[in-house]
Amino acid sequence: MRVLSFVGVLLALGFASAQVELFGIIRDGSLAEVVVALDGQSGLTRLVDEYEQDLLMYAAAGTSDPLVIRYLVSTHGFDVNRMTSQRWTPLMFAVRLNPEPLIAQALIELGAVVGTANVSGERAVDMIGLNPNPAYGSHPVARLLTSVQPLVSPTAPLAPSQPAPPSQPTQSGCCRVCRTGKACGDSCISRNNNCNRGRGCACQGVAPLNPLFIREVRAVASFDAGEVAVGGCDFTQIALGGRYGATVL
Repeated sequence: MRVLSFVGVLLALGFASAQVELFGIIRDGSLAEVVVALDGQSGLTRLVDEYEQDLLMYAAAGTSDPLVIRYLVSTHGFDVNRMTSQRWTPLMFAVRLNPEPLIAQALIELGAVVGTANVSGERAVDMIGLNPNPAYGSHPVARLLTSVQPLVSPTAPLAPSQPAPPSQPTQSGCCRVCRTGKACGDSCISRNNNCNRGRGCACQGVAPLNPLFIREVRAVASFDAGEVAVGGCDFTQIALGGRYGATVL
């Protein structure tokens, strides 16, 4: 008989709020809070949100303590080179969103590949200028991010464990493409909700041409000619009023 962890039981019963709280603790909590939240849990590396972001990616985007990163990798076995279907890695989340450069440095020291490119051809080093910390580029970690060329090109075949990306074009610079909801700052919200945030990096997408690819286009969609990308994304924000669920792969 399979024994479910506490988190697994809650998810099986449909308690999405427990999953939201767990992701929030990993993103914003102290090392002590993270240790308590994950103590005795199993299968955590398979827990992802609807954008295929795991707990390490949330920590990379939000925590200011490198020990949280080291704890997740050394104790719970999180993969520092895991990619979403958009080929975003924990290192990219750290460089793009986290003003603390020591987080990216910890990931590199733990084996993160600096030359990996996402489907838009962007590497972590290309995101330094978009980091909220204006002094990020002067930190020594910026030199660690430099590579001659992408070690994983956007057209390289995916590993067998990763789903192949669809053929639809992506909007460079968009952290999220809102297909069923509407873009609001750095997140997708329900179309019925009012947006009270300024411009962010979430982009408004249109329905895919081929409905067979609905799963794959949650974060990839075609764009109208007049739509533009905007900067300032925070991947760690929960989609207010929109769908936010966990998938155990």
